[in-house]
Amino acid sequence: MIFQDSNIHFIRHAETPFNQANEAFKKSQIEYHDWSFDRLSTLPEFRNGVRFNHDHIDCSITEKGRGECLLAKNKFELSGITADIVLVSPFNRTL
Repeated sequence: MIFQDSNIHFIRHAETPFNQANEAFKKSQIEYHDWSFDRLSTLPEFRNGVRFNHDHIDCSITEKGRGECLLAKNKFELSGITADIVLVSPFNRTL
């Protein structure tokens, strides 16, 4: 395999229940609505209620996440991008 003239495309996983919980927390605590995830992580109520919820550790994607995946797939197909190799994390949210 020749790597000159190769392109690498990175795609982050789609929406998960963790992302939904993060957004719900921000909406319920209006003073935190514009905080980044890292800044929210300094709050004990966020860490204990959202970040360390065991259901979020290796969760699948949501229905919205499935839609995001289909949009990404369609963009790749329409642009003619093909892949010789695909590397993914073993987490459920990436499969």
